[in-house]
Amino acid sequence: MYAANSAYSEVQLADLPIKGVVGWVDNLALMHDRDALPAAQEMEADARAIVAKKLTEYHGSAAAALGLLGTIESQELENYWEVLRAHALAHYVQERDVDEVLNELNERYVVANIERRQRAMETQVDPYGHER
Repeated sequence: MYAANSAYSEVQLADLPIKGVVGWVDNLALMHDRDALPAAQEMEADARAIVAKKLTEYHGSAAAALGLLGTIESQELENYWEVLRAHALAHYVQERDVDEVLNELNERYVVANIERRQRAMETQVDPYGHER
């Protein structure tokens, strides 16, 4: 179901017991009524046996696959975070004083915003026709 080198290659589901039913229904539609009734009754008996036995097997297989998917996803997420942490530590994180960081952010955003607004006000034309 998945590529051989995929982490999900171990996930297996049992084949659905109703795999060939679509083709059977197509053939049933082409049958005469006298032939279709016994065929439908035979299929019903088979379907009841399948539902009684095979679906519990399929549910067990699906539950096991779901558990395996959860485990694989957790491992993949943990691996991703380890790579991300290593990258962040190598490129972004450095020990700094909190006050220094706050002053830098203040200078970068607050003071720059004030200066930008002052320049905008200086370049505006006075409504009375005089430039400021």
